[in-house]
Amino acid sequence: MNIHSSPRSIASPVRKDLVVLYAVALLAGTAVGFYNPVISLRMKEAGFSDTVIGAASSLFFLGIIIVAPIAGYVARRYSLRAVLAIGLALAGVGSTLFPMAQSLEHWILFRLVLSAGIGFYLIGGQSTVNTLASEENRSLISGLYALSIGLGMGIGPIGGAALSSFEPKWAFYACALVLWLGIPVVMLGLPSDASKKLVPLQRRQIQHMGVPLHAVFSYGVAESILMSLFPIVMIDRGLTIAEMSLAFSAFVFGGLISTLPITRLADMYGQERSLAACAAVGVLGSLVMTWSDSIAATMIASILTGGALGPVYALALAIVGRRLPAEQLSAGSAIFTVAFCIGSMIAPFFAALIISEWGSKHLFTLSSVLFASLLIRILVHRVGCKAALPDGPDVSHRLQIDQAANRGKVEGQMNP
Repeated sequence: MNIHSSPRSIASPVRKDLVVLYAVALLAGTAVGFYNPVISLRMKEAGFSDTVIGAASSLFFLGIIIVAPIAGYVARRYSLRAVLAIGLALAGVGSTLFPMAQSLEHWILFRLVLSAGIGFYLIGGQSTVNTLASEENRSLISGLYALSIGLGMGIGPIGGAALSSFEPKWAFYACALVLWLGIPVVMLGLPSDASKKLVPLQRRQIQHMGVPLHAVFSYGVAESILMSLFPIVMIDRGLTIAEMSLAFSAFVFGGLISTLPITRLADMYGQERSLAACAAVGVLGSLVMTWSDSIAATMIASILTGGALGPVYALALAIVGRRLPAEQLSAGSAIFTVAFCIGSMIAPFFAALIISEWGSKHLFTLSSVLFASLLIRILVHRVGCKAALPDGPDVSHRLQIDQAANRGKVEGQMNP
């Protein structure tokens, strides 16, 4: 059964299998929130330098990149829920190993195991989102999925810090328990509907993913800069810890409140159009946020920038689901995840280099250039396609053209 391409009614965003997916995303996000700050704290207490801790943190993304092609293959060969279950199980095992870490080699190995599990989960989860969604509300469903992970990542650090202060090892065990709770939920609540037709992505299909890959790479860069350098730069510029925390919270809050309305609008008026608007506001907001000397302007810009960039991941994921047929979703999700991880992994180094050369006001220069180029790319593409495709609120004709073209390419590859 191929849910993605079979004719059916509009998928309800709160249908049982989608609610199951959101619940598992919340559990996975909570687990990530649990262990991210706790691992760094435990390494600091073990006597490792900030440089070593930062390098070890980058291994999280490296582990995901390494397992991405394996996870994509397993998804196509067996089922998406199997990939999700493997990811949750593997990440849980990695979490239980950390209390036994005695050397840097242990920390590196255990972090790679953990990130490999998260990589399986992300690819399986993203593929399942697009498999279960329908064209009419694909962006909204992607937004609900991303929001579930984000809420979990907000809840996790609170529980992780509380357990770590009581007994550090219990934070890791609680993380494993949360992940393992998701396995029966996945196996019982999600259908085994992944296509088993082994159709890898061709170069032409990868080029067809240019806009969402550009978007998610830029998003990874911006998010990584925010998490790693934003607090330090804001303090260096004279903000108090309270003001910096408020600006950071404003950014996160903006993303939380904007994701659902913007993804809903994207289903009505077009995903690329919504993505272009987000890129434009994000560039302007990030420039004001770092260049303004006014605290009030910084706070307002933080909310606007967070609100603009928060939905980018969900919009890009929805475009992947629209442009690829079901037979290529797992491979597409693997490449999508790799693009995000590469952006997240390289951003702190290059952003820090830019700041060292030009000053702290250039904190978001790298991400601004990337999002500005994304905006130009979308506008140029729309101008080029305007004569061939209709414009306006009703995008169903464009979607049908994209899907028909993609299905024809896949059928041609399968039946030479």
